[in-house]
Amino acid sequence: MTRTFRARFDGKVLIPEEPVDLPAGQVVELRFDTPAPAVSKDSCEHVRPLAQLADWIQSGSIPPAGEPPSDLARNYRHYLYGHPKVDQE
Repeated sequence: MTRTFRARFDGKVLIPEEPVDLPAGQVVELRFDTPAPAVSKDSCEHVRPLAQLADWIQSGSIPPAGEPPSDLARNYRHYLYGHPKVDQE
């Protein structure tokens, strides 16, 4: 049976955020997801192009610094998510 619950790690053990109905000594298998760290707009260089793109879309105008990058279609993952740029083929 699969059950999901949230827990906090205190540096040594996982502490459930809600009661867990398990007998003492029960062995369980854990699989977990960690949330992505919060990123401030100024702390990562790849976030700025995304913010600029959002501003351009909202304003409906030509980007203030001229044309968007010529490789925007090829490297949208770079501009949106910070992935490495793809070289031109």
